[in-house]
Amino acid sequence: MFVCFIDGFDNLCLMNADGSNVQRLTFTAATDFYPCLSPDGQQIAFSSRRDNNFEIYVMNTDGGDPRRLTQNAGSNFAPEFSPDGSRIVFVSARGGAQNIWVMNTDGTHLTQITDTTGDNIDPSWSPDGRQIAFASNRGGTNELYVMPAPGPAAQVNADGSNVQPVTFDLNIGGRNDWSPDGQRLTFYAGPENQRNIFVINADGTGLTQITDVSDNRGPTFSPDGNWIAFASFRDRNNEIYIAHPDGTGLTRLTSDRRPDWQPRWGP
Repeated sequence: MFVCFIDGFDNLCLMNADGSNVQRLTFTAATDFYPCLSPDGQQIAFSSRRDNNFEIYVMNTDGGDPRRLTQNAGSNFAPEFSPDGSRIVFVSARGGAQNIWVMNTDGTHLTQITDTTGDNIDPSWSPDGRQIAFASNRGGTNELYVMPAPGPAAQVNADGSNVQPVTFDLNIGGRNDWSPDGQRLTFYAGPENQRNIFVINADGTGLTQITDVSDNRGPTFSPDGNWIAFASFRDRNNEIYIAHPDGTGLTRLTSDRRPDWQPRWGP
């Protein structure tokens, strides 16, 4: 999945892992972005402004049957399915600050799990469902943190406590992702318009930079852990690339005049 800028708006597109068979899935005259595929590959969660406010939606992977899950005046972004497919974690700005919430995939059992005056953004669920990584400026600079994830959907009990920092003084971007074995995280950081992709152990050790050219954002691990997909401006237009977690094997997947960004690998 990725965001494709077509006809003057951000829409959602789907392609094979080698960049072939690109399909446009949404055709709205509004922003559709932050796509995420469900663990079974049958559903897509995303944020859209099609109803004049950024809300969380789900739809079939062919673009059919879109359903709105949130109903709130605050903007809602960055949905991610839990590994068992029963819940969605997302960001909501209801109340002013951006905080992290969890709900069932039908929009019920809506529960806030962070509550700070700073912003908490771009959550991602660990593969075992026990932790959530997210970016937050609660300490001044935007850094990567992990916290315990809520329990089963009917027993949501995480309260945003026991938050552990993963990065220090990096001023990261938001979008991050876990490796399939849950041992590493990938994220992007650096000065504006000069951001690079990094990999780090979940305990904060072993920081590795895997890009060093132009502006690179929004990394995501492949299901086998051998690749990281990301958006890069290195060819003077945002396109989707992949590289191994050590930075080798750089390959461009999209090649067109429109900006392509926010990739998210499916199962």
